[in-house]
Amino acid sequence: MKKPNIEIVRPANARGEKYGLLIALLVIVVAWAGLIHCRSHHEERVGLEAWQVGAFRDLNTAEQGLFGDLRVAAEEVHQAYLDQNGTWPRVDTLQAEGIAPFTQDKAWRNRGKIEWSDRLEDERGLDRIIYLGLRSDSGTTGSFLLEIHHHRQVDQDGPPYRVWHHPGRPESPTDVNWNSLVQTGWKEIVAYQGEDEVRRLKGIKQ
Repeated sequence: MKKPNIEIVRPANARGEKYGLLIALLVIVVAWAGLIHCRSHHEERVGLEAWQVGAFRDLNTAEQGLFGDLRVAAEEVHQAYLDQNGTWPRVDTLQAEGIAPFTQDKAWRNRGKIEWSDRLEDERGLDRIIYLGLRSDSGTTGSFLLEIHHHRQVDQDGPPYRVWHHPGRPESPTDVNWNSLVQTGWKEIVAYQGEDEVRRLKGIKQ
C-alpha cells in the first residue's frame, strides 16, 4: 500500500501580505482622486460659455463680495418695484437707504469706490432698470452692470436679473443687450460651478 504524500504548506509571510494590501489601496486612492479631478475639471469647462465668468473661479475676493451684494440688492430692488406700483428705486435712493454695494461705506471704499449710475429702459415692452458700476483708477475690482427686468424672467429657470462684469473701465454702453455687451468685453457672472452648472445648462431640475 502506497504511503500518502504529505505536503507541508508554509504560512504566508504576513508582512508581505500587509505591504501588498497597502500598495493596492494606495493605487485605488490615487486612481479615484485622479478621476474626481478630471471629472470636476471637465464639468467646469463645459459649464461656462466663452461670454461667461465663474463667480468663484474668475473673480477676486473684492469682486465676489460685490457680486454677492448685487444679487441681494437685485431681489430688494425688484420687490421695491412691486411695492411702489412700478417705480424703480434710483441709485441715490439706494445709497440713502444704505443698500450695498451702492452705499458709500467702508466696504465701498475697500472695494475700489465703484461709481454707480442708473438708467431706465423699455426694451420691447419689457420694463427694466440698469445699474452701472464703473471701477475707479485704483484697479481693486473691475466694473459691474446689473440689469433687472419686470413682467417676465430673463432666464425661465432663474431670477429676473443678470449681473455682468468687465475687467476694465469701459464706456457706458449705449445698448444694453446681450450682443452689444459681449462685443464690448462684458461677461455674465455665473454663480454655479461644476455639476450644478452642467445641470442648469441641460435643464435638469434639482
